[in-house]
Formats: sequence, C-alpha cells, structure tokens
Amino acid sequence: MRSTKRERMRAGLLMVASTVLLSSASPGLAAPAQLLNKTLSVSWTASNLQRAPDGREHGRQITVNKTIYISSAGRLFERSQRTSDTGMRGRKDLTPGDAQLNGQARGLQFSGDRLIGNLAFASGAVQFVVNFSSGFTSCTVNVVQGRSGGNMRIKGLDGRMYEILSRTTSGQSCSIRDGNAFAN
Repeated sequence: MRSTKRERMRAGLLMVASTVLLSSASPGLAAPAQLLNKTLSVSWTASNLQRAPDGREHGRQITVNKTIYISSAGRLFERSQRTSDTGMRGRKDLTPGDAQLNGQARGLQFSGDRLIGNLAFASGAVQFVVNFSSGFTSCTVNVVQGRSGGNMRIKGLDGRMYEILSRTTSGQSCSIRDGNAFAN
C-alpha cells in the first residue's frame, strides 16, 4: 500500500516532535565544567513571509533572545524572549525539565562541548546549536529550521496560528559572561 503525502508529512513531523521531546526528557551529557555558573546570551532574527488565518500574507521579523544560566550543578535555566517588528513581545522563564514553551515542545541540552536547543512548532521545528571556543571563553550560534513537508505553522505572539511561506535567519550572536543573570 502506498503512503500518501499527508501520511509521510505526519510521520516526519512525529519524528521531529519525538526527537524534541526525548531530548528535553533525557539529561544528555553534563555541562562542561568551564561553563558552570556562567550565563549565555544567544539571539537571532527570523524574517518570515507568513499567511495569517484570514488568508492575508505579510512580512514579519521576530527577534529571538535567549538567556541561559548554567548553574554550579550544571542545570540549565532559560529566559526566552521574542519581539516582533510590530512591537508585540513574549517572554517565558523555563526551569530544568520544562518540556514546553508557549505550548510547543522544546528541549535544551549539552552534547559534548555543544549546547543544542530545539523547538517544535505545530508544523516544523527550529534547532539552535551553540559552539564554544576551545577555552569556553566565546561562542557562536547556528540556527536551522526544518519541516518534513509543506509549510511551517507557528503560533504567533498574538496567539493565532500562522503559515510560514518562507523564512530566513540572520543576526545570530552569542556571548558568555560569569555569574547568574537571574540573580537579584
């Protein structure tokens, strides 16, 4: 029996979502000792051509900022902020073990000397990989988005579902500083 395009797409999305959920549930490798009690600041801008629920298409830029504190025990605490070019904002603080961000599956873990973050949307996903210099004094970030077929679908800052017709990422940046950015 031949599978339909829709069945293949569902199977691919299930695989992406399963990977994100498993990565958020499993502890992965321990944080490198050089990163304990440090804060990472990671950001990028996503430029979308998107279709609103009413069928209108428009461009939108979303700036993503992630502040990630690695505790002295190697636990990961995250503040995720999104800001739209329209001025809309969203912010969420996440503690170790949180498996969702705004109702979407997410994961954050170390794999060797890299930090990998995943976020699964209604359709499609984004992964960001933080690579560290040999002395863990600097970092770079690479952002990749993917989908199994069809267009990505994401929940906007206004709570509505949008179809992403095209998406590019720019302005990736990463920095490391000592201490806990969340301490008073």
